[in-house]
Amino acid sequence: MRLTTTFVSVSVFTAVLGFTLGDLSEHHADFMSLLFIALIVLSLMLSYLFARGYRIRMGDIEEAAILLSVGRLQHRIQIFNQQDEIDRLAIAFNRMSEILQQQVSQLQTLVAENQQLLKKAELAAADAERQRLARELHDSVSQQLFSLSLLAESALVEAKHDALKSLLQQMADLARQTQRELRSLLLHLRPLPLANQSLEEAAEQFLDSVSKRHHIQVHQSFHVHGSMPEWMEQELFRILQEAVSNALKHADATEIRVQCIEQEAAYTFSISDNGNGLPFLALNPIDESTKISADHYGLLSMQERAERMGGRIDWIEQQPGLTVQVTIPRLPKGDGAYDDKNLDC
Repeated sequence: MRLTTTFVSVSVFTAVLGFTLGDLSEHHADFMSLLFIALIVLSLMLSYLFARGYRIRMGDIEEAAILLSVGRLQHRIQIFNQQDEIDRLAIAFNRMSEILQQQVSQLQTLVAENQQLLKKAELAAADAERQRLARELHDSVSQQLFSLSLLAESALVEAKHDALKSLLQQMADLARQTQRELRSLLLHLRPLPLANQSLEEAAEQFLDSVSKRHHIQVHQSFHVHGSMPEWMEQELFRILQEAVSNALKHADATEIRVQCIEQEAAYTFSISDNGNGLPFLALNPIDESTKISADHYGLLSMQERAERMGGRIDWIEQQPGLTVQVTIPRLPKGDGAYDDKNLDC
C-alpha cells in the first residue's frame, strides 16, 4: 500500500469517527468518555504499528547507505513487494549500488592493465639501456682490450730482457682474461629474447653464438614431447644464460652441455660444464636450508626464477665442473599452473 493511501485512509477514518462520537456524546456522555479514551489508545497502538514497519524499512535504507559509504558495494536492501514509495526507493538504491560496483570493478581492471603496461614499459626501457651499454662496451672497451693484447704480444716478440718479457706476458694474459670477462658481461647485458621461438630453438641459437665467440664446445639434448608454456620457457632461458655466463666468467669452462627431459611428473633442465666450479659453492655448499645472500645476484636470480615456476634448483659439483639442475613439477591442464603469467623476465 502506498504511503499516501495509508495516510488518506487514516485521516478519513479519524474524521468519520470524530463526527460519530460528536453525535453520540450528547446522549451518553460517560460512556462516550470511556469509549473516546479507548479509541485514543487504539489509535496510538495502530499508529505505532504502522510507524514501526516504516521505521524498520527506512532503517534498512539508512544502514545500506552507511555500508555503501564504507565500500560495501555488494550490500542490497530487502524488497517487501508492497509497491509503495519505500520499495521504489529501495529498488533505486540497489540499482545505484550495482552501477557503482560495476564502475569500481571496471576501474580496478583499468588500474591493473595500466600497471601491466607500466611494468612492460619499464622492462623495455631497462632492456634498451642494457643494449646501449653493451654496444658502447663492445665498440670501445672491448676493442681497446683487443688492441692492448696485440700490442703486448708484439712487444713481447721484440723484448730482450727476461723481466720485461715476463711483464709483457702478464699484460697480454691479463688483457685476454679481461676481454673474456667483458664478453661474458656483454652476453649477460644483451639477453636474446625467445622471439616466437621454442626454448630448444632459442637455446640452440644462443649456444651456437657462445661457441663461436668463446671457442668452446657446446652440446644440446632436448627430449620434450609437448610444448611448455611460454612464460616457463622464458624463465628457463634466462637461467640458461646466467649459468653459461657463470661458466665462462668464473669456471673457465671449455665445454657446456644443456639437457632438457620431460618426465611423467616433472621437467628436468640441466646445464653442465667442465670448468673448475664456482668459488662460492666450494666455500659454501648449497642445500635446501641455505639462504643465498644478495651479494650473489646471479645465483639468487636463478633460485628465484625456479621458485616462481614452483620448482627447485640444485648446484651439483662434479669432477670436473658443475651442473645446474632445475626441476619443475608437471601439473595436469586445468589446475591453473600453466596459465599465462605476468612475470618479470
